[in-house]
Amino acid sequence: MTRLRVALRASVSAALLAALPALAQAPLASLSGSVFDERGGPVVSARLSLRGTQLYLTKTTEQGTFSFPRTAAGKYSLAIDQAGFCKLEVGNIAIASGEKKVLPRLLLKVPADGQECPSE
Repeated sequence: MTRLRVALRASVSAALLAALPALAQAPLASLSGSVFDERGGPVVSARLSLRGTQLYLTKTTEQGTFSFPRTAAGKYSLAIDQAGFCKLEVGNIAIASGEKKVLPRLLLKVPADGQECPSE
């Protein structure tokens, strides 16, 4: 029984050690920014979806800021949606491994009276 335990521990240890290089090669990145209206006020609780190699979801804070703190490297598109505003989409966002990317201030537009937002 003791030999079996030793063999089992050795197998588990070897498997864990074999996985370490793969984990070390893929440090996570982050993406953050802020969302404001055309008058300069923060857009609170806007829904953001970051799509690419994976899908991430979040909302803006009371200050209009957002963060995707644990993002895999890759190319993404960001969609921002909030009632009363036109949806905003930002494409071709490249995030490198380990990068802490900060987007410039993003502005949501209010549709003109009686008009709809431009189609996506």
